[in-house]
Amino acid sequence: MPQGALRRASAFNGYAIHATDGPVGRVTDILFDNDAWVIRHVVVGTRRGWLRGASVLIGVHWIERVDWARQAVDVSITTAQVRSSPAYDGRSPVHRDYEVRLHSAYDRTGYRD
Repeated sequence: MPQGALRRASAFNGYAIHATDGPVGRVTDILFDNDAWVIRHVVVGTRRGWLRGASVLIGVHWIERVDWARQAVDVSITTAQVRSSPAYDGRSPVHRDYEVRLHSAYDRTGYRD
C-alpha cells in the first residue's frame, strides 16, 4: 500500500503506544466526534499493574508517527503524563470537563472545534 493511503481505523487495534520515554499500553479503540467529523482520541489500555490496567485517552494530534511495520504508535507525551491522565470509562460519553482535565494532564491546549 502506498505511503499516505487510507486505512481502516480498526487497523490500529492492538498497536503498541510508545511515549517519548517508554511504552504505555496498546490501542483498544478510537473515538470519533460525530459533530465535527474527526477522530479525536485513541483509547489506550495501559499496561497491567500500571494505573491498574485502566484505559486512558490520547489525542490524535499528539501522535508523532504510526509505524505500520512494527505495529506501533509513537506519541509526543511522557509516561508520567499518561500516569497522571484521568482514567477513561467507555460506558459514558466524553464531556468537555473531562477533556479539560485530559489536556491539563498532558500539558496541552485543547482543540477549538
